[in-house]
Amino acid sequence: MPALSIKLKLMTALLAGVTAIALVSMGLTRFVYDRAMHVAAAQAVRHAQAAFDELEQNDVDKLAALIDGLASNEAYQSAFLARDREKLYALARPLFEELRREHSVTHWYFITPERICFLRVHAPGLNGDRIDRLTLQRAAFVQSYAAGKELGATAFALRVVKPLVRDGKLLGYLELAEEMDHFLGRMKKQTGDEFGLLVEKRFLDPGEWARMKANSRQRDNWGDHADVVVVDSTTRGERLFDFARRLKDLPDEGTVIDSLDRSLPERIRGVFPVRDAYERKVGAVFVLHDTSRLRSGVDEVRLRVVAVVVLMALGLAALVIFLLDALVFDRLKRVSAVVEHLPQRLRSGDYSLEGRITPGPPDEIGQFERFFARFLGSLGATLRDLTGEREERRRRDGRS
Repeated sequence: MPALSIKLKLMTALLAGVTAIALVSMGLTRFVYDRAMHVAAAQAVRHAQAAFDELEQNDVDKLAALIDGLASNEAYQSAFLARDREKLYALARPLFEELRREHSVTHWYFITPERICFLRVHAPGLNGDRIDRLTLQRAAFVQSYAAGKELGATAFALRVVKPLVRDGKLLGYLELAEEMDHFLGRMKKQTGDEFGLLVEKRFLDPGEWARMKANSRQRDNWGDHADVVVVDSTTRGERLFDFARRLKDLPDEGTVIDSLDRSLPERIRGVFPVRDAYERKVGAVFVLHDTSRLRSGVDEVRLRVVAVVVLMALGLAALVIFLLDALVFDRLKRVSAVVEHLPQRLRSGDYSLEGRITPGPPDEIGQFERFFARFLGSLGATLRDLTGEREERRRRDGRS
């Protein structure tokens, strides 16, 4: 088997190098690609958490403004001071229907200074029970606004409580609240992502949950998960909530989980915890972020980067081969041609070997060319001298 030439070996090595560069660039772009997807999902989780917090603050401000107007109403104050429940309900009911319709208010309480519920405008048949919710305790302690989200028997409610004061005397407390089931729908409109809210079962009442589902003619999903229950969701995909970690172990800033389905890699999940007024991690919001548009853009960039890298590597390899040809192989080929014809010249008695090689630039090959040119010159001169001496001896021998 004939040996490979140095030039062919170099070309093979360069081709292998180009292939390696292409593979490395593909690996690097894949790493960047995966990081971009992770960053996009993490950003979606942060934006969702920020949107959730902003909605909560906006609605707290809205409820606080509404409760200011209610607290200043003389008719409500008089009926409450007189403990006339029927009159107070008659006055408050029309406005409550408007608040429910226009501002999503779902609960309205009148509470005595002893924290006994005097009237639930949303449920007038229920009264006389003591209320010890944290928001009411805070309002009583600071004698000013208190707000927070608290879990009831079946869902989160965002509550704002304000002391009701008349002529410096505490008449009791007003409380407005809204269930937070509309938050996820509003977040979906803002971001285009899908969301789901789940809560740990230990904070809810299974009996009340079953009754609530029956009254709304919805499937009772209490048994779908071991320790949590889906309270609200913008998608029917229950796989959104497949999660092995405990909610209390979630980092406060949220986390990216993974792709929901390997066959749908453009949909990435994330989750962030939800705290109640007691600062307990009682639930979590899951985020399903569609990265298909980003993915297609990154795919296009990946292909372009790999193509550019490969073309640059091929161009560099071609330049290396060209330079090697011009600076090394062509000059060695000329030297080889001189050496190849050297025996024939010498046999024919042509010893004029000077000038057969023209040295090129003074690089390593040029130094070799100069050395070989001097060698040929010396060789030619030596052979001419030896030939001259031999002829001289022959002439002397002939005369004798």
